[in-house]
Amino acid sequence: MRLYAISIWGPCQNEGDVLVRRSHAPDRTAAVIAPSKSLANQVCYLAATQGVPGQFNYQEIDSFAFCCACVLDTAGDPITFESDIVAELVADPILPPLSVPDTQTTDGALFFARCIEVANATDKTGRTCGQFWVYAPDAASANIIATEHGDSMANFDLDENAMRVELFPMEKTCVFWNVGMILYELHNNTAGGGA
Repeated sequence: MRLYAISIWGPCQNEGDVLVRRSHAPDRTAAVIAPSKSLANQVCYLAATQGVPGQFNYQEIDSFAFCCACVLDTAGDPITFESDIVAELVADPILPPLSVPDTQTTDGALFFARCIEVANATDKTGRTCGQFWVYAPDAASANIIATEHGDSMANFDLDENAMRVELFPMEKTCVFWNVGMILYELHNNTAGGGA
């Protein structure tokens, strides 16, 4: 799956209203996890217009040149799309194809990460100290990002607390509304700027 950032103007009752709104900041933004740019555009459109016929919106979609490692800063759950809906959108798209191809060349994975403070390595219980949506190249990277993020956000102190990270993969195409992306550089644990 790949990560896309989308700016959205609308939905509106007609195309003219959308064009007027485009001169201002987006009405909302989305982070979309999908296998392709075209599919991300379609599911975002469905989520933005909520399937109401006759609604219009305008979307600017941006992809990353690499599988960026990040925490999706949100308290909300994503809007998910089942595999049969995704297959229908691939077979019969609701939007025209995009003229600009994907720039992200490698896939990543989305995880719901739960950080749990434990007394020792064999402790199967513990107190949940942080929960995050993490997008990363793999589970090992997601584990590093979750612990670094929890530590930097003062959810726990890695120097004083033993932590266990539980990762739950999200394998469905999904849309997150109005999230912040907190980027991380892997291997040197340096937090990047938020997007």
